[in-house]
Amino acid sequence: MRNLGGLGARSSCPESEVSRSLRDRTIIYSATFIRATAIGLAGVLMGLYLARLDLSVTMIGVVVSAGLAGSAVAALIATLAADSFGRRRFLLALALASAVGGLAVAIASSIGMLLVFAFAGMVNGMGRDRGAALVVEQAILPATASDDRRTSVFALYNILQGAGGGLGALLAGTPNLLLRGAGLTELSALRLTMGVYGALMLVTALLYTALTAQVETPAEPAALRISAHSRGLLLRLSALFALDSLGGGFLTQALIAFFFARRFGVGVGTIGLLFFGASIANAASQFGAAYLAPAHRVDKYDGLHSHPGQSVARRGRFRA
Repeated sequence: MRNLGGLGARSSCPESEVSRSLRDRTIIYSATFIRATAIGLAGVLMGLYLARLDLSVTMIGVVVSAGLAGSAVAALIATLAADSFGRRRFLLALALASAVGGLAVAIASSIGMLLVFAFAGMVNGMGRDRGAALVVEQAILPATASDDRRTSVFALYNILQGAGGGLGALLAGTPNLLLRGAGLTELSALRLTMGVYGALMLVTALLYTALTAQVETPAEPAALRISAHSRGLLLRLSALFALDSLGGGFLTQALIAFFFARRFGVGVGTIGLLFFGASIANAASQFGAAYLAPAHRVDKYDGLHSHPGQSVARRGRFRA
């Protein structure tokens, strides 16, 4: 693939700005890969872990839903306040909350504590990254590359998400290794591996501290003007994504993994391999994006990319 991610693209910008853009883009790429790894891990293990805590199927679904609800609330806050709060600070706060929530879920036993920390920590049992950090990162990325490289920048971003999710699914087999090699009980092995989720989120927090001030919005951003035609497209896209999310909520990886284990007696290592294959196939499909999608479809239009709330429009053409 030619210059995937625009890492080798030439620019007329000053060298210092190019260097900062490359640094910010590399940090975001690294953070999204690590976060996707954590989410892929939790997607496979969360249902099995909660079942081992003797939660009913209904309560497993409630805890998973609490984590997704926390992610939805955080995404809404990101849309409304991330720019005014500061993108770096917002990403750091999200990562720290996720780390604390993930570690707390790994040691909690009562349903009340599990619900509170799953919600507050936005613990993702979906197996796919759809949280607030993704919203903010996608608002930052377009400014780190030239106009003709934005499609490939997002393609590589999505590839890293899929690859990270696949690695996380493989890591979900860690409890088996701990059972055999360290002599831990099944519950202890599951708790320790779930704790890896929180530890990985903490690593992303450390990465975000290295972002430059260039990721922030201008002090006086240009007014955003969207035509009636574009508003209609955004509403239809949002409705489509809402419907897709509603359907996907019935098939979270946590519940699928639990179903395979309960119905067919499949081990966690085998389940991890299944989701690893699915994640890698999804990541591989992104390689065609930079060729099939015209570069101009990811251009800036009247500041659409300057605010997290409009990141949904990153691959569409909208008229002012």
